[in-house]
Amino acid sequence: MSFKTRTCFEIVCDGGCIDPWDGEDGGVPHFDTAQKATEYAEYRGWLVADGRALCSHCAAKATCEATGHQWDEWYDVSRDGVEARQRSCDRCGESDYDPPFEVLYPKFQALRDAEEIVRAAAAGAGEPS
Repeated sequence: MSFKTRTCFEIVCDGGCIDPWDGEDGGVPHFDTAQKATEYAEYRGWLVADGRALCSHCAAKATCEATGHQWDEWYDVSRDGVEARQRSCDRCGESDYDPPFEVLYPKFQALRDAEEIVRAAAAGAGEPS
């Protein structure tokens, strides 16, 4: 049996994401040259400039941070009996709420706590578990 050492190139996202090639057939792609890796990454929507590489998701987030979100139209949502409006960024997918999520979350938690008390009472426990 013989072995051969082969060096290859793969491009890594500098945006801090865990798996920039998630969903890529065959996993992380490998290339014979850094130029081929860069060309493929750019073809897949990566931003490669100034010695940094950002996958398409991290590039979208960075663009939104620099230039602002591209919000779609507001739509009504109802969750756990709490009414609100929501919209999403067409570029990075971030969600925005009206009222803000920081206001909505305590309401959701209070409703869940109340439901737990009702369940416990119905089960004869007397106190929430």
